[in-house]
Amino acid sequence: MRGWDVEHGQQRLVLEGHTHWVRCCALGAHGLLTGSYDGTLRLWDVDSQSTRATLQHHTRPVIDCALSPDGSRAVSVSLDQTLCIWELPSGELLQSIEA
Repeated sequence: MRGWDVEHGQQRLVLEGHTHWVRCCALGAHGLLTGSYDGTLRLWDVDSQSTRATLQHHTRPVIDCALSPDGSRAVSVSLDQTLCIWELPSGELLQSIEA
């Protein structure tokens, strides 16, 4: 994933780790959360451009993700028809709900 300074037209960020397209992202207190067609989410430390945690449970592409206002929880939904709730920054799966 690449991040850009749109005002100056300069690339500011390169995050490598997902093995397929990134579908969604959310910025919060613990970093940047990305969800991918590889079925994983990653929590990134934006300053060091490194992965803080890889969240794995989905068996199909992640299609959306969101963070709680305080950044302590994340929610993801996937084409595997599950919704997952995660604790951050550890990346521990708290609950998986099937459709």
